[in-house]
Amino acid sequence: RIAVTLDAAHAEAVAERHALGRRTARENLADLLDEGSFNEFGPPAAGSVEGGTVMGIGTINADKFGTEKGRCAFTVYDYMVLAGTQGQRHHRKLDRIFHLAKEWSIPVVLFAEGGGGRPGDTERATYAGISSRTFTAFAELSGEVPLVGVVSGRCFAGNAAFLGCCDV
Repeated sequence: RIAVTLDAAHAEAVAERHALGRRTARENLADLLDEGSFNEFGPPAAGSVEGGTVMGIGTINADKFGTEKGRCAFTVYDYMVLAGTQGQRHHRKLDRIFHLAKEWSIPVVLFAEGGGGRPGDTERATYAGISSRTFTAFAELSGEVPLVGVVSGRCFAGNAAFLGCCDV
């Protein structure tokens, strides 16, 4: 199940990203993380309609600062999955990672390329789909932990709201 979520299973989509001069979510993570340090949350959902993001905990420069100080939370929108849009299951994963970042006092690194709420998934007849704590939880991290946002390519709606709340 995990293998179908990796770039190797989507050679055509990866080639399209590269032809546009863009990288995949997993390529961005691989270049930033310490090798072998990433613990992905919900990998069977990542790279699927339910996911659209790759999220987890890993380290950056642990060899220089130690594992504890190198630990960060990551959420990387996967533009190859429905243009990096957000769905309800995606918000549950975000809620969890933002909770852990606050509880453990670790930085959040957000790769925000993508397009906000997924029509038909985030909207219902009775509400606009923002019934999760996701946006509030992210805003509550401000001043508590460093928030680092990265974007290359299109970024709008909810993804841009997250990016706009980042420190850097």
